[in-house]
This record gives sequence, C-alpha cells and structure tokens, in this order.
Amino acid sequence: MRMLHRLGVEGPGAVVRLLYTRMKFSEWLLSEAGSPRVIMYHGTAFRNLRSIMSHGLLPRPGNRAWADDPHSSFNSASRASLDGIYLTRNLMTALSAATNGANRKYMEEGDLLIAVEMQPKTAFADEDDLNSLAVVANNEMKVADLYSMIGDPAYDEYVEKARKEYRDRFLRLMGHYIELHPMAKARIESVVDQVFEAALRRQAAYSDYYLKNYFKDKVAPDKSAAERDFMVAREKLTRTLKGLANPFRHSSEPGNLTARVEEPIGFRGTNRIVCVLHAPFDYKEKPKLVYGTPPEDLVKQWNERKGEWTGTEPYRI
Repeated sequence: MRMLHRLGVEGPGAVVRLLYTRMKFSEWLLSEAGSPRVIMYHGTAFRNLRSIMSHGLLPRPGNRAWADDPHSSFNSASRASLDGIYLTRNLMTALSAATNGANRKYMEEGDLLIAVEMQPKTAFADEDDLNSLAVVANNEMKVADLYSMIGDPAYDEYVEKARKEYRDRFLRLMGHYIELHPMAKARIESVVDQVFEAALRRQAAYSDYYLKNYFKDKVAPDKSAAERDFMVAREKLTRTLKGLANPFRHSSEPGNLTARVEEPIGFRGTNRIVCVLHAPFDYKEKPKLVYGTPPEDLVKQWNERKGEWTGTEPYRI
C-alpha cells in the first residue's frame, strides 16, 4: 500500500484504479472496461439436441457446409460461413437461424434455442458488422479506375487519398462508441488498409466490363478468389478487434449484435450454456424446457417480440 501511496493512489478502490492506469499504456484501451457478462443466443435444428446435450456447442460440427455464396455481388460481399459458433443478442434472429438453409426441411420439428452466458472479449466480431467494408465505392467505373492505378507511382497520391477515406469511414463507425488508445488505433488502421486492398480487388472482379473496355492492360481478378481473399483480410481484422468488448454497439443497446466463438461452449466454464429450449414451430404452444432456467433477457425479448411469455413445459423424451 506504501507503493500505492507514493503513486498518489489511495482508498478502497486504489488497486482497481492502478490497474486501470496500467491498462492505459497497454495495447487496448476501451471505455467499456469491466463490461458485465451478456446473454447471447444460438439457434439450430432440433435434430442437434442429442449432440449438444452430450458435447455442448462445437465450433466445427461435422455436418456444416462451406459452400460459396451465389448471391454475392458488386455491393454485397460473400456471406459464406467461417469457422465458429454463431451467437446473437437478438432472440428472433437466433430462432430464424434455426430454420435457415439446410435446416428448412426440419422445420416441422421446431427450433432449438440455446441461451449462453458470455464473457466480454471472448468472441470475434461477426462478419455482418464488417460487410460495409466490402464497398470501396458505389460506382463500377470509379472502382475500375482506382484498381487500374494500383502499383503506378504516378497515382500513389490519389490511391492514398481513397485509402484514407476508407480507413476514416471505418474508424468513425467504431469511434462513436469507444475510445481507442493511439497504439490500438495504429494497429487497426494498418489492418484496415489491408482490407481496403482486398475490398478493391473484390469489387474490381465485378467490374470486368469497364476494365476490359477502358483499361485493357488490367485483367479483372477471379471472383471466387477475390471473395476468399476479402474474407481472409476481414477475418484478420475481426481477430485484431477481439480485444474490444463490443466495437460496434454501445453495451446498453439491445441491437442485433452477432459474434463468433471458436472454442466449444459447454455447461460450465467462462462461457456456458444456461438454458436449452425446444420452441415448437407453432409459436402458440409453450416452449419446452430441456435444461436450465430461462434468463430474464429471454423472457423480456419474448414478451416484446413474440407475445406474452406464459412459461415453459417440461421436455419429455
């Protein structure tokens, strides 16, 4: 305590304040330090119940398909899945995810809803929050023009201006909610610059008409390869952001925050399953409680979005 006194730090909260002072000189400083655990949801097909009750949630289940996204376009990046357990704070998003894609043929079984208590800073930002980075410019001709300048020293100043605009747009998106230490900001800027290059190549792949007719020395990148390269660059950014508890939403905002976890989630530990519900396809029926106790947040969202919560029925095999 004498050491603390010498530093001018006294009182019951001295140790906490000193630790926070040390954090300011570390790589990550955020105004949400000490964020409480949050409840997040995972929705899946009911047929996965036995596996989940035996092994918990797995980041790389054997039956997941990793196909390309046929709906990707000039203004919309591929939404092909990356490894991990997908979680959301929005109850309705989790329930709709349970019957999306390959799960549609199992809709008559109803949804399996898992509520998870999450420790801050243990999940990656989901790519949905970073999809706006896929667009460098909204005009194909401008993208083709900018892409043709890459590597030409005569246009370095013009390219750097576009890169800075892209970087500043991303930092404004984050900066409204958190305060970044200069070291953290520099690291993020460096990674965002790499995403800029990948995003430009991705959009150039969809601008082949303009490249072919106006910039004959430039060949458009392969679309599939460009989409994958952008996903790799974006993934590096999500990992850089992992030290931030919630870079895109204020902690009090009940928005559709999504995240991805790459470690298994069981029924014990830092991140743990607190409730498993079988929600029948007919939402007029009461959900069946398989495990745990429905958290307050689940009941609150159910009342707000699905109608009055009338409790659960016990699940029977």
